[in-house]
Amino acid sequence: MRSLLITVPFVAFFIMGCKEKPRTDHKEQAQTEQALPSNNSASLLGETWCFAERTPSSITEGAYNYHLVRLQQQPAEAIAGVVYHYPYGTDSFRASVKGILSPEDQTINATLHGYAEGEHYTQQAKYRLTSKALELNYKTPQGEMATLPRVSCAAFDSLLTEYRQGVFKNLINTTDRTRLKQLDSLKAYGFTEDDLEKVKFMERAIDLDRDPATMEYLIYLMDPSLCGTGGCNLLVVDSENNIVADITVTKLPIYTVIEDVEKTMNSKGQWKDLFVYSKGMRRLSPENGVYPTNPSVEEEIMMEQLTAFPENYLLLMDHFD
Repeated sequence: MRSLLITVPFVAFFIMGCKEKPRTDHKEQAQTEQALPSNNSASLLGETWCFAERTPSSITEGAYNYHLVRLQQQPAEAIAGVVYHYPYGTDSFRASVKGILSPEDQTINATLHGYAEGEHYTQQAKYRLTSKALELNYKTPQGEMATLPRVSCAAFDSLLTEYRQGVFKNLINTTDRTRLKQLDSLKAYGFTEDDLEKVKFMERAIDLDRDPATMEYLIYLMDPSLCGTGGCNLLVVDSENNIVADITVTKLPIYTVIEDVEKTMNSKGQWKDLFVYSKGMRRLSPENGVYPTNPSVEEEIMMEQLTAFPENYLLLMDHFD
């Protein structure tokens, strides 16, 4: 394997719309270490309910709004789940849900921990389960109870994937090789101009060093000389096109943390953790901006830790058409 040189809606939100911040009980900081059910309790989990809707955007023809809720019954009438609300062209909202189900009337009193417009929020919400929909406890402009249709969880996953792939197509570069060709280390380790014209790659700009004035880049190289059964190479490139990390045996997906704007500004220069798949999901914590090069030996994180708290973790890269 070729080695590279390291150069050093909740309810109120649905009502108010996307540009107005949700009303909150209090603002909370990101909690990236929340507990999950142990493997011993997995067999006790009850039914999973999925609700989703895709509606045409009033802003752009051919674009859509996505609204998705997944809830799962836990022991002792507890409910856990996630909410995604992605109105096209406006800020999105994502949240984890914790609540209690009342069997008598099928209502759920829940607490939502959400993220929107650069801030984390906590808000109380109330839902009611019916055989065909989830009642959202507010009225539509037409005066009817707002509901979200019940769908199969396969359909829920399909709509969430559809939304994410639309985002990836706008944010992940797979064709412009300008930055690749500026990485002298690639040429020094055997990549010719012809190689760089042919190599498959994904590139995404992201603020990793908590300095909004500069952008860093993740470049995932899918070249036979860099890929094996354990995965491919992921490059972390700084704003001056220096390769600051060459991470081997990496597979998709790739996540990072979501933080309040205030916290990011107060941690300027401290690089964010990455989460990559390498014989399980692994946490890559940088030291002085340098990430571990072999993720397979780093701390393992359950995939559920990332997906159960969408307000705390952002999916940066995954396979897409």
